[in-house]
Amino acid sequence: MSQKRARLRALAPFGLSIFMLGTIVPTTAATSDVAIGALTAQPETPTSPAVALIPDAVVLPEPVLVEAGHVPVPIQAALPVPTTVAASTRVIALAEKHLGARYAHGATGPSAFDCSGLVYRVFEDARLGRTIDGLQSAAALYAHFKALHKTSTRDPQPGDLVIFGHGSHVGIYIGGGKVIHAMISGVAITRVSAVIPAFTTYIHLGLTKVRLPLAGH
Repeated sequence: MSQKRARLRALAPFGLSIFMLGTIVPTTAATSDVAIGALTAQPETPTSPAVALIPDAVVLPEPVLVEAGHVPVPIQAALPVPTTVAASTRVIALAEKHLGARYAHGATGPSAFDCSGLVYRVFEDARLGRTIDGLQSAAALYAHFKALHKTSTRDPQPGDLVIFGHGSHVGIYIGGGKVIHAMISGVAITRVSAVIPAFTTYIHLGLTKVRLPLAGH
């Protein structure tokens, strides 16, 4: 009996180990199975191809080709046709029609003029006779507009009158320091500073601000 007890005591550690292995190993195996089952239960993330990652916004449309001759051209609105003209433009144009006409004292055209006769004829033909009160003398024009305070030696505008020699000669200012007038040699355009008798004053008529109807209106 003593020998058997001694053997049992010697085998006791091995039995405990076997007992422990029998309980621990199955438990570990079960735990591993649960863990593996949890991992395999997760849904598989699909691997998308690279092209699927490109958003639709970056997809460019195909270019549209437009054949020549089919491009729409915007229709421009027709510009209004002017129906009036500045009175100064009309006066100068009428005066220039008489360039080269001969000089004749007291003549008012249509083929010969003196200085005041040219002014009178041009303003009558432009239907502006009232603008100069129908006057037919350089001296009368000078005295009349000087009394109305419409004379000065500065800032001439096209269509103004130019007085020389204190009323002994008159012409029509055309701009650029030039005047059209009837001289002894005939109707011509010269510089204001080149006329004899010498320049006296301008008569300001304001014709650049007056509008006249075009012919046919």
